[in-house]
Amino acid sequence: MGVQIILWLQHFSSPVIDSAFRAISDLGSEAFYLAAVPIVFWSLNKRLGIGLTYVFLFSSWANAGLKGFFTTARPAVPVRNLYPESAAGYAFPSGHAQGSAAFWGFLATQSRSRLFSLLAGLIIVLVGLSRVYLGVHWPADVIGGTALGLGLSFVYAWLSGVTRGRRAPFAVRLVMGILVPLVMLFVYRGPDGPKIAGFLLGMAVGWAFEERFVGFRPEGPFWAQVFKVAVGLGLLLGLRVGLKLVVGEGLWPDLGRYSFLGLWGAFIWPLIFVRLGLAQAGPAHGGPARAGVTHPGSPSSPQGPRPR
Repeated sequence: MGVQIILWLQHFSSPVIDSAFRAISDLGSEAFYLAAVPIVFWSLNKRLGIGLTYVFLFSSWANAGLKGFFTTARPAVPVRNLYPESAAGYAFPSGHAQGSAAFWGFLATQSRSRLFSLLAGLIIVLVGLSRVYLGVHWPADVIGGTALGLGLSFVYAWLSGVTRGRRAPFAVRLVMGILVPLVMLFVYRGPDGPKIAGFLLGMAVGWAFEERFVGFRPEGPFWAQVFKVAVGLGLLLGLRVGLKLVVGEGLWPDLGRYSFLGLWGAFIWPLIFVRLGLAQAGPAHGGPARAGVTHPGSPSSPQGPRPR
């Protein structure tokens, strides 16, 4: 049945449609999330950016583990693979569909706009459809990945609502920020396991340090936002490649370099652009407040409405 569905979709194939679906498929790629999440955290809303990071990383971890468990082969002849470079590894569940559902699903839970929620739903459907049309996934892969991604996004949205306004002690946040990723790595040590665990560790520890010692406000003039994002993403990519050349690959090198990338994105780079005057800092939790500056997310802060 799955073969017939794929072949029926590919019956409409043309160079224009192929290119369009490859572009849509890229909305569920790792490169897209590596760019989108820092933009949200640095320039729009810190809490929302952290939420997206946690949802996406937990989704990626679960996806990698499930693929290794089910070891489902991808579609083969007579199905045509129209995007082979995006189809490494096993098939079930679809990583693109799951990541898209987790990312856009969580954004939809935090939005008060029905139009945005409809747009997010459309993107989720189109990304999933693109994976089937391109011949890189079975329909069941997409359905399973979408269900898992939406489930994770709704669970995290519920947990963030339950815990809103409650702040764990700084030491507890550091311990849990290190312990939870290491437990995840113990459970799944596949090729992506150290990268996922490392980035989660670095982000969790970095966010704890940022809130305590920096407390930056993401809003700012347009030129500053462009600088933060353009230079920040360039440096993040440079560090990702450069550290790999220096420390190599493997369990501990991958864990270490991705931990630094997470720490850099959540704490070091925000600290730098506060010192450079590209963003203002509110009263860091546990530190002295600057006169006339409110803490991000407080009622008088210009950061904007906090996510629900």
